Amino acid sequence: MIAPFIKSKTTDPCVLCIDEKGQYIISLLSGHIGGGNEFTLETASLINGIPIISTATDLNDKFAVDVFAKKNELSISSMNLAKAISSKLLQNINIGIKSDLPLPQTLPNGLIPYENCDDSTSLGIYIGLYPKGNTIFKDTLILTPKQVVLGIGCKKNTPLENIETLVLDTLEKNNLTLESIYSVASIDLKKDEAGLLAFCEKYKLPFTTYSAEELLAVKGSISSSFFVKSITGVDSVCERAALAKANSEKLLITKTACQGVTVAASLRSFTLIF
Repeated sequence: MIAPFIKSKTTDPCVLCIDEKGQYIISLLSGHIGGGNEFTLETASLINGIPIISTATDLNDKFAVDVFAKKNELSISSMNLAKAISSKLLQNINIGIKSDLPLPQTLPNGLIPYENCDDSTSLGIYIGLYPKGNTIFKDTLILTPKQVVLGIGCKKNTPLENIETLVLDTLEKNNLTLESIYSVASIDLKKDEAGLLAFCEKYKLPFTTYSAEELLAVKGSISSSFFVKSITGVDSVCERAALAKANSEKLLITKTACQGVTVAASLRSFTLIF
């Protein structure tokens, strides 16, 4: 029944199969990224059944990179490389890992820090925002954290295309990808701005707005504009909104402006969970 609807490991929801007596709970589809294995264990505990999980990494107590990525909201650059990593770990072959985010002192069995790798480590993982120049292994799986908060300001009735063009150009110039964006923020005067809402909807990005008073309370090095303040009551919309949502006092990207749109970015704090 479900076969015609199955598309991809990255998008399929989990499906459990339970017999009519509730004796056995089988993780049938999307055990890792869809959370099926965890849901199977939870369901089994609730109905006093026996969980049946058949994924090899779980059975052999090995690190599962796709589960790790889901838990930490990391985008996966290649499911083929993720599969290859699981295969190597199951063969007890070490996998290298390099991260721009702090790693724990003790890593899961089979993962070794990049600085401890030798020439035999041809397959590895990079965790960070800057994929260019970080294909450090012969085959590198890139895991991108959703860490970037975009602050966006715009003139009234600015079309989606203008917002999209500036955002994509700004990301490209700063070696960032769309996968790294956590959310978009602006002033509450823009909460119903059609082009801005359309941009967030197109790229499935959460949108948060703040009052002028909330933005004025933000600390950090801000590029002030008397013109913007005369209209909005705030000297800078994009920079202050980015800092407010990221809960930070430091900008990653200062204000960039084009065609009635301004964009800035900040980084939210991020801790990896193994």
